[in-house]
Amino acid sequence: MRKRRQFIVNKKLQFQYVSFAIVPLIVGAAFVYYLIYLMTMNQMAIPEIILYYLVPAMRRTNEVLMVIAPLALIGLFVATVLASHRLAGPLHRLDRELHRVASGDYSVRITFRKGDELSSLAHSLNSVLDVLEQKSKEA
Repeated sequence: MRKRRQFIVNKKLQFQYVSFAIVPLIVGAAFVYYLIYLMTMNQMAIPEIILYYLVPAMRRTNEVLMVIAPLALIGLFVATVLASHRLAGPLHRLDRELHRVASGDYSVRITFRKGDELSSLAHSLNSVLDVLEQKSKEA
């Protein structure tokens, strides 16, 4: 089978999948960053001598993170779209094939690409289709 060229096949499902992966990471990172910020800006929590060395180091770290964080976020987005594609693609194909079955074409067999999820579901549906096709020939 050919590889799919379209990576967004079910926008709603894939957007939910990507959101489920990325939003908690962004919220968690923002929360940790905020806690560190509060801790360093409250001079009562950390002695001044430690702040003298810590604040410049944190500023340099922030400068690096301003470059790395967006790149990491883009990489995470691409990875989650590709991962969601492995699920959304087979579901899209399954939906198309089941519409053909609903129209009375029992000769349809559901096949997925190597590495796609839901292979066992395709095998089970193909067994059901074998029985339906056999019964339609007998009738």
